Amino acid sequence: MQTQLAAHFPVSRAQNQLSYMFQRGMTYLADGRWTEAEQEFSAIIAQKSSYRQNGRSAKEMLKLAQNERNARWALQQGDLQRALSCFREAGNLERTVFVEDLIQIEDFEQRAKVYFENGRFRQSAWIYDQLLRNYGDDSRIGLWKDAQTACWYEELVPIFDAGLLAFESKAWREAKKQFSEVICGDPEFRRHGQSAVVLLDQCKQEIRKEANEALDNGRLKEALNGYQEIMDMRKIGQVEELMHLQAQGEEVAKAYCDDEKWAKAAAVYEWLTTLTMGSEKQQTWQDLAVKCREKARLTYLFDKGLQAVEQKDWAEAEKRFGAAKEIDPKFQYKGHRTLRWYRISAVKQRLATLFPQ
Repeated sequence: MQTQLAAHFPVSRAQNQLSYMFQRGMTYLADGRWTEAEQEFSAIIAQKSSYRQNGRSAKEMLKLAQNERNARWALQQGDLQRALSCFREAGNLERTVFVEDLIQIEDFEQRAKVYFENGRFRQSAWIYDQLLRNYGDDSRIGLWKDAQTACWYEELVPIFDAGLLAFESKAWREAKKQFSEVICGDPEFRRHGQSAVVLLDQCKQEIRKEANEALDNGRLKEALNGYQEIMDMRKIGQVEELMHLQAQGEEVAKAYCDDEKWAKAAAVYEWLTTLTMGSEKQQTWQDLAVKCREKARLTYLFDKGLQAVEQKDWAEAEKRFGAAKEIDPKFQYKGHRTLRWYRISAVKQRLATLFPQ
């Protein structure tokens, strides 16, 4: 019995020693003391290679410690792929994701650099924008912002210069287009002390002046295009209303002309001339109003002349048809010609004078 106890105690002490060493190795792992953890688990394996505790083997823990140490060393050396592989082997999900992000960032930065060197500044700027959006808490955010600004500057310089050339040539709409594109890329863009925002505003003012001048001179379509260019909704509404009234007035006047209601047609054309001063159609409307007034006068004279014919008042008939002849000798009304009825009335009047009844 004593011999059995003597043999048992050394084994028990050795087992306790391994357990203590294993716990100490686990503590080193928890504290991130990878080298010390390696040493501890290596010592355990040297004594008992199959040692396990709580379902974990000393070999597994040794490999974990080695992978963690190797991963951090690789990370310090900038070898991200090796660091990623080691963290994966160690089962460290958090650090694996961290290194994957670093690799993604490195890839983005490299692509942005290549784009910039090849003059593809917009693409480079977009990549920096993705970096800022996806990794906004990274310590390099300031560098990315500066790089993005540099990209947009290089991208926008030729556009700004094209806008400036158009501006100097007073091609306001083309200049506005170019400066608008610049501001979309960088609202604070400046070059040679000139602000894209200020120049864009000046372009809009010049376009407004041209539109106002077109409106004052009745060139409504041109004015409408100008106001639409600068999105002046109030002016757009006013011009569209004028154009609607003009179209409606012309339609009504034409209908009166088709019905030979000349006085009413003339009144509508005269009203149209009052809608806008200097309208490119104003002279046309004025001429049509005069023509309709003339036809209204001719119609009135013709009616009076025909009434006189019915009453055989040849002197009155000659007077009415004569007045119509002076205005337009070729005028016809209801199939009757002015000149013919004037001659008939004149002959009848002479006969009546020569042979009074």
